[in-house]
Amino acid sequence: MDPRLLFLRYPAQDALPLRTTFGHTNPAFGSVRLNYWPARRRAPPARVVLFLPGNPGCPEYYTSFLSMLHARLPDNHAVLCTSHVGGEPSIPSPNTPLDLQQQVDAKVELVSALRASLEAWAPEAPQLVLAAHSVGSWMTCEIAKVVDIPAAYLLFPTLGWIANSYHGWTMWPLFHRPIRPLVPWISYLVRPLLPFVTLPTASYALVRSPVTIRNALHLAHSEMMTIREPDEKWFRAQAKLPVGKGVHSVWSAGNADGWVGREGPMIQDWLGEERVVELDGVRHAFCLWEEDYRQVADVLAGWIVEGTKAQVLN
Repeated sequence: MDPRLLFLRYPAQDALPLRTTFGHTNPAFGSVRLNYWPARRRAPPARVVLFLPGNPGCPEYYTSFLSMLHARLPDNHAVLCTSHVGGEPSIPSPNTPLDLQQQVDAKVELVSALRASLEAWAPEAPQLVLAAHSVGSWMTCEIAKVVDIPAAYLLFPTLGWIANSYHGWTMWPLFHRPIRPLVPWISYLVRPLLPFVTLPTASYALVRSPVTIRNALHLAHSEMMTIREPDEKWFRAQAKLPVGKGVHSVWSAGNADGWVGREGPMIQDWLGEERVVELDGVRHAFCLWEEDYRQVADVLAGWIVEGTKAQVLN
């Protein structure tokens, strides 16, 4: 087993998730944060769900959601969440922020190391599947094109023409010069206000880390430049795979997701209704509200366990 992943063998504990790091072989990629929920039974898990976050890529935004998901999965399932490179304030950031393709390259190394380590763990290797949010979904599709992934679950995915989405238009100045280089330093002006506002715990750390804000804006700019026309041929090929295999997707119903534009209905049509779930009233940043992430955890757990179109669990 890869020594960077020996934590996979740690038994479940009362205080979860376990927090550790993964160092990339490429020094330019540095390290990422890994949060781990081991299988509740003391044995190799039957399945490991690797979760890729959206931008800025801090796993702490997803702790409550993934804890709920872990509780809904069978006791032989484990959950693992990675940060983006430079997306976790507590981890030293590379001097040069990574663009979108470099983030994908870093995650290909992690996924490949995970697969090799799981195959070395037990005669019947635990299955590795991916779940992802927002731009993490785009990364997951790119990973699946080069690494064999049995199944992937895309949550409120940004898969095409992101610069032309509602938020892509309205937030355009933040992602481009001359505003983008100034935003990290504006955080110093905001800090005195933090005791008087209520924010997610992860946001307090983010506001106090200009370097992490810089990395998030650099990645967002790269998203605007890179995520354009969806790969129709690839998505249609996913629809032809056996039920339970390949890509599945969860979307906000109607036009409620300001990061998704005209590609949403197109990709849903390409994938087919058996691979698509639409949720009414659930916001893009679902992980911030319990009423939202509870629905997503129900749907995702049902899909992972049953291998067929997800249904909300009771």
